Amino acid sequence: MNRGCLLRARVTLLSLIAVTTLGCLPFVTTTYYRPEAPEGRIARAHCPPAPSLLLFDRDGVVIGTGVSWWEEQMAITMTFEVPEGRTVNLLGGQVGVHSPGGVAASGELTGHMWVGMGATTDFPPDFPLVGKTQRWRVRPFQQITPYGTTKHAYFWLGARVGIPESERFTVVLPAFMINGVESKLPEIEFRLDTEFHWIYSLNC
Repeated sequence: MNRGCLLRARVTLLSLIAVTTLGCLPFVTTTYYRPEAPEGRIARAHCPPAPSLLLFDRDGVVIGTGVSWWEEQMAITMTFEVPEGRTVNLLGGQVGVHSPGGVAASGELTGHMWVGMGATTDFPPDFPLVGKTQRWRVRPFQQITPYGTTKHAYFWLGARVGIPESERFTVVLPAFMINGVESKLPEIEFRLDTEFHWIYSLNC
């Protein structure tokens, strides 16, 4: 029997043990908002491990976004991985949200950036996001992101928006400039979705 068959057999045996002892399979469900937009690529978040983030590539800069709910408000994130030789300037700090029922709302972005060894500092939306690239490639010298790690300067911005929960809504992020050239992401649609996970795969 090959290694793959042995692994599947062990997983099956553990599931049967769980059914016998607990009366249920060792699964949990994660409810999240799955993003979709032209040119965007889905990324799986660390916690919970669901495909809830969307990444865009613009002239060497990686822009990420995702949503969640916090204290009955929508929390929207907009992140930037900026390599050395690139500078990003946001052209405004407002994030717009609208749902199919015609409800619309907006929120103001605030941000913080990683300055090394786990330390961060806050910055306003009009702060220039100056790129930097770490020469060290080992993990302790890299910044942890919601979807992996990066050796580039990493900037996180977030906004709280007071809007009723919906199964589907659209987010409009502010335009920005990369080295003086304007760029804008398309409107991003988020749909409520559910995914199953093994209990032991969650580390949240």
